[in-house]
Amino acid sequence: MYNKKYFILMPLMLIIGLLLFFFLPASQRPYVLLVPIVFWLIYYTWIFIERKQKEKIIIGCIEVTGSREC
Repeated sequence: MYNKKYFILMPLMLIIGLLLFFFLPASQRPYVLLVPIVFWLIYYTWIFIERKQKEKIIIGCIEVTGSREC
């Protein structure tokens, strides 16, 4: 259902993760583990916002027409 969002974010985060892995000094390399956390945070926030917008549209539609079909 949300494959499009996943495949939009995944290549970007993969590139960022690889760049960080190769260019960060060894002492700071554990910061690369923040990339997957940021990925999932953005992904689920994006889905949450989209669901709220759809819910708002459906509620507005019900108020105007009296039915869920707009």
